[in-house]
Amino acid sequence: MTRPLAALSPLVPAALGAVIGIASGHPLLGLLLGLAAACGLALVLARRTASQLRELARAAQSISSGDFSPRIRHIDRGESGELASAMDEMAARLEAKLDEAGRSREELRALLSGMGEGVIATDRGQKILFYNQAAAALLDFEADTPPGRMLWEVVRDNEVVRAAKGAFESGARRTFQLGPVRNRHLDVSVYPWPSSGRAEGVVIVAHDATESVRYQELRKEFVANVSHELRTPLTMIKGFVETLRDGALADAVKGPEFLGTIEKHVDQLTNLVSDLLELSRLESREGLPRRARVEMAATLTRVVEFMKPAAEKKRQTLELSLNGSLPGVAGDPDYLERAVSNLVDNAIKYTPEGGRIHLSAKSHEDDVVIEVTDTGIGIPPEDVPRVFERFYRVDKSRSREMGGTGLGLSIVKHVVQVHGGTVEVESAVGKGSTFRVRLPAITS
Repeated sequence: MTRPLAALSPLVPAALGAVIGIASGHPLLGLLLGLAAACGLALVLARRTASQLRELARAAQSISSGDFSPRIRHIDRGESGELASAMDEMAARLEAKLDEAGRSREELRALLSGMGEGVIATDRGQKILFYNQAAAALLDFEADTPPGRMLWEVVRDNEVVRAAKGAFESGARRTFQLGPVRNRHLDVSVYPWPSSGRAEGVVIVAHDATESVRYQELRKEFVANVSHELRTPLTMIKGFVETLRDGALADAVKGPEFLGTIEKHVDQLTNLVSDLLELSRLESREGLPRRARVEMAATLTRVVEFMKPAAEKKRQTLELSLNGSLPGVAGDPDYLERAVSNLVDNAIKYTPEGGRIHLSAKSHEDDVVIEVTDTGIGIPPEDVPRVFERFYRVDKSRSREMGGTGLGLSIVKHVVQVHGGTVEVESAVGKGSTFRVRLPAITS
């Protein structure tokens, strides 16, 4: 291999000095002068090379510490220059790759932070590498817990810790339900990562299943309630039919009385089935085949005219007051009239004789507000949050005696919701109740 010119250049002055010395007759003096010149030139070259090496070393240290801003500018051509160019290119590529990785990491953090599911990632020793805020909320630990702590130190539920250990050791996914944790039910899945090959840790995903569990409980309760509501009148009908068959039909007094009781329970069954079908249509949003402008003043007037005989039968006062002109409401007029009628009917049933029911409506901001106020028995505070549930009755025996199905207020709630409104109740035991419906008004 040919030696670089820079390595041979210190020998050139020595050789020239020897030649000059021989030519002048003083060979020793010429040789000494040449050696001195060679040493001086070698020292200059050595200092210059050392400076370039120091600059290369500083650049390498900066790159190793993550600082890619310095660039190597003062390196001559040759091996050092090629090395400097290679280091510059390497630094630029590393900087670009790290920037890309940083963006991907931030995008992943933003994605996980915006998820409703809780996510925790651990290494093979169960040290937490990452978690999102949802995980802290669902698994009940401090949201500012720094990564690096052990899973068992942070998550208090031993079932989660055991599942993480089992998933890592077996390499298989673990799924289970946890709860209640702070009145929540959780579906938890634990995955080893990576999904193939040797596991380096686990990912824990927690999903809030409270609504699903609540739905299952409501469905079971609904089936039980329907069965009970159907069984009671059917049992009564069957009993009276058997009594009539055994001879009571010929009784001039008992026969018509028993037939009237049977008719009453048949009507109750008919009303129950009708209300159930009504609720089913409302929940599936198939119960609103038409949308029209509904003038609530006219609707409320019809309700009062229709319900007044029932109020007068109990010597009750049923009043209507309209505060100013009311804007229209977009919706189904039959359903809206049914909802208001249910509220008034409910007030009449639970208000003693001689009581007062007041129906009013007004325009407030962008809503039409309808209120039904009575001087009835009122609702206990613990029952107020549940009065709109299906089959929920404050006074079960009295409600059945009056022919109620337990679905009237639930129908009101669903009618109001499909019209984009809200319904609420304020009540005091022994003083009465106020049901308030807010419906979005037509602004144009």
